[in-house]
Amino acid sequence: MPVKPPAHFFLIAVSLVMIFAASASAEETIAVPKVGIIATTCTTCHGEDGRSPGSIPSLAGKGRQDIIDKLRAFKSGDRPSTIMGRIMVPFDEGGIDELATYFAARTK
Repeated sequence: MPVKPPAHFFLIAVSLVMIFAASASAEETIAVPKVGIIATTCTTCHGEDGRSPGSIPSLAGKGRQDIIDKLRAFKSGDRPSTIMGRIMVPFDEGGIDELATYFAARTK
């Protein structure tokens, strides 16, 4: 039986879509501007500075390439998810690289 994510996941997804829709058409991907600002959206689930206090994985201190591989897999649909696949839709390779670099540089 599929697990329904909490309502705040959908609020986050809608917020991200609205942010990106203002600067990009539906057919184009965008680079993530000001990665620190965008990364704060990740903290809703993954914890402050990517250090998760709960069951959702921490991002802080993970290997950069590991983060890139996982974000690409979410974006392509190769990695099953409830929300991450939808969150990754507007991110291009540059944006994925910036997020991975940002979180890999954080301490655990």
